[in-house]
Parts: sequence; structure tokens; C-alpha cells
Amino acid sequence: MGHEVDKRGGTSAAAAAVFGAAAHRGTAAAVPAARQQLSEAALAAMARGVPAATARGYRGNWTRFEQRALAAGPRPLPATAETLTEYATWCTLTPRPRTGRPYKPASIDRALAAIAVAHQAAGLPQSSPTGARLVLRGYEAALKTAKDPRGKTRKASAATPRVLRQMIAATDTTTLIGARDAAALTTGFALAARSSEAALLDWEDATNADDDQGLLYDLYRPKVTTDQPLGVPYGSYASTCPVRALRTYRQALLARPPARRPDVPPHRPPRPHQPPDAPRRPPHRPAG
Repeated sequence: MGHEVDKRGGTSAAAAAVFGAAAHRGTAAAVPAARQQLSEAALAAMARGVPAATARGYRGNWTRFEQRALAAGPRPLPATAETLTEYATWCTLTPRPRTGRPYKPASIDRALAAIAVAHQAAGLPQSSPTGARLVLRGYEAALKTAKDPRGKTRKASAATPRVLRQMIAATDTTTLIGARDAAALTTGFALAARSSEAALLDWEDATNADDDQGLLYDLYRPKVTTDQPLGVPYGSYASTCPVRALRTYRQALLARPPARRPDVPPHRPPRPHQPPDAPRRPPHRPAG
């Protein structure tokens, strides 16, 4: 069965798949959708093409824009150039509930990008965002002139080998959990892998390189088109060597004792098997 467009603002379930949220008629949680009819299989296929983190960002930005647009009067989809300009201005003036300060320029830029993606997913042309972009440019310039930290784009500092050594030094590698953490830290550092990419690794994805030069990883990178094994050589420091750390963790797993059955107490051996017709001992009854 296909999906019709919401008469209120052009929202339906098709681009809800792109945005990672189910469409709800008459609610601000609805997201824009393609106007053509799409099957459930097509919707699911579209949803798989958008990373979960991206979908969450799109969903949050679109919901805020839709709520503001409906409160101000105009329809959110398709949005006019005036609606975009007014929304960008509102973002620069309105304190956020969480911080008590207006949005940062980077947050406004992401919101405008999400609105553009919403129009693309709905198959609608977007009005010119020139006015909104001018508002954003002036806002960013004013923050930088005032030396406001919000005018600077914050980026997470990359971990260095020294930082990695400090993290390993704070890890008790004599325990199984510590050995696991050391292997995860050193392997992720060597592969420069995102956490979502490293989470997909299995033991079968790591093989020995030729002449024992290290390990080869078959790492799936969603944002990289070439799928070639990544070589990880031995590290210069034994404590932060990813090859040694992974092998140590593997040996620790193999050396641990087998798991005990949860239904058998450790101080009592399991009862021998009794045939069904064997006489049973009467239950002990206390005297008196």
C-alpha cells in the first residue's frame, strides 16, 4: 500500500524512512516524504541507506523547524525563502532550553542542511536560502568580533601515542576485562576506526600477515568505497602494540576456566542420572 502526503504540510512516511522516524499524521514528529507512492520494502531500503546518527540529527533539526514554522503560521513544507530567513533569525535570538543561550552557528548550519535534505526527500524544490545564509554569516561574524567562544568550531582533539600510553597505563591488563580494553584501544587507534566501525569487527576479520609482520583486518567502512584489508604492524612499544594486545586477550579468553552451570552450586557436585523407575528417597521431615 502506498503513502499519501499529509495535507497539513506535505508530510508522509516516505521521507520518514530517510529521516529514521515513523511518520505520524498531525504531529510535529512527522517528517517530509516523497510524494510518489512507495511500498513498505522501498521505505525499509531507504532507511537502511541513512546512518542512524545522521537520521537522529535530521529528525531533531526537522522537528524543531516544523514546530517553529507551524507556531509562526507558514507551512514548513515547502518552505519559502522568508520562512527560512525568519527561522535562522529566530535561532540567533532565542535561548536554547538546555544552555540558556542561542544556537551556535554550526548548529544553525546543520539545521539549514537538514531542511534542504527534507525538501530533496519530498521531491520538492527548496526556495533560495540566501537570506538565511546571510543571517548566519552576520551572526558568526558578530560572535567572532566579540570573541565569543560560540563563534569557533569545536573539534575533538585526536588521540596521540602519548595519550594512548596513558590510557593503557591506567588499565589493569592482568584482568580479562583489562586485556579486552587494551586490545580494543590499541586496535581502534591503529585502524583509526570509528566506534561504529570497530564494533563490527569479529575474530574472523583479523588474520596473520605474511612473514608474521602483523595482522590484516577486513574492516567495513560505510563511508569508504574501497574495501581492502588494512595492515596493522607490530608497535614500537610493547605496552601499546595492537598485535600483542589482541593476542594476549585471545590467550586470556582461551585460558579462562569453563563457565559453571548456574543451576549447580559450586560446593555440590551434580547428581547422577536416575532412571525414571528408580525408587526415590522420602523427603526428610524434622522430628516433632
